[in-house]
Amino acid sequence: MIGSNNAWNVTLYDNLRFNFTRDIAPVASIYRGPAVLVVHPSFPAKSVPELIAYGKSNPGQINMASGGVGSAQHVYGE
Repeated sequence: MIGSNNAWNVTLYDNLRFNFTRDIAPVASIYRGPAVLVVHPSFPAKSVPELIAYGKSNPGQINMASGGVGSAQHVYGE
């Protein structure tokens, strides 16, 4: 069984001992987890493009919570 973190490793590490795309073959999907981006209703951004624009124009002003370093939520936030 693998998770999305295994696919992320392909982009994070240059010297894996295997080729994820070539050496892994999917058999069945047994789990899907939703990912939801939320902001407080008073936050000025109301869409993802607006959030990106706000972050670029206000560096260091946005905080984010996640399940911890390397978690799915952390990678989504990055």
